[in-house]
Amino acid sequence: MELVTAANNNEIFAAATQSPAGSIYLPLSGLVSIRWGRDFFSLSQLPELIDSAHKSDKKVYPVINGHPHQAQLAAYYSAARQLYEAGADGVVVGSPEIINWIKQTLKPKPPFLIIASSSARAVCRQDIDFLNSLGADRVIISRLHSLAEINELAYNSVPQLELFVHGLICPCWEGQDCLLPLYTYGNEADWGCCLNVSEPGLSVACSKYRVATDSKPMWDMRVQSDLHLLPRIIKRGVSSIKVIPPTKSISDWRRTIAIWRQALDNALADEKLIDNTLTEELAALSPLPVKFDLRRTQ
Repeated sequence: MELVTAANNNEIFAAATQSPAGSIYLPLSGLVSIRWGRDFFSLSQLPELIDSAHKSDKKVYPVINGHPHQAQLAAYYSAARQLYEAGADGVVVGSPEIINWIKQTLKPKPPFLIIASSSARAVCRQDIDFLNSLGADRVIISRLHSLAEINELAYNSVPQLELFVHGLICPCWEGQDCLLPLYTYGNEADWGCCLNVSEPGLSVACSKYRVATDSKPMWDMRVQSDLHLLPRIIKRGVSSIKVIPPTKSISDWRRTIAIWRQALDNALADEKLIDNTLTEELAALSPLPVKFDLRRTQ
């Protein structure tokens, strides 16, 4: 099973190349669904980053998972061509039209992977089959699916399924257009004006109207962590997991990835996970509240 992480700046990228993660997501400025990031990577940086990652035996998947208007499609097509020619191992895409364009026009050769982002909104098997018919080799399913739903989604191995198992999670259903930030802050989702707060006194940098009760946010961001569910996730056919540590330091970031690698290796070897030790350490490493067992386990 592949362990994937993401890097949004040079410091984290350097740590990722030395981590136990096998693959690295690299979001590209202006081409991702989370549009508030200011320190994402540029296309011009890709050749050097890909070369550095490959020297450390890491795969690189640039992320272009925005949903462009018709006039913006050319920029996405150009980016896809450039990253493919730069030697990327795959690409994370949010638009079905761009997935189809890459498959039909670039005709990428294996082992290059076309990965459908969670922003492609695959929430049922029909969605997954549709994205696969367009050319998706892997589909990132919503992080809020129950184990029973994952089992239904993974009834065969085509395409591969990826699951987000550790990192920030919103209480709203991922992958759907959310109106809460619009009503709460006067702006749409993915602009950094959603509810990125967890404790009284913390503010959202670009919020216009912070709705709170007794100085507390209406909704709390939290860290999802499904460590002890790994054996069941593996048995249900998930082929890769994604860990994006929201930690206080690079050393904590490295340790979080190492814990997941250890837990994954134990689960693949059918060894019993040391839940009390590893989960407590994960909670201590996170700067935000950790919620275990978010998935319904039936």
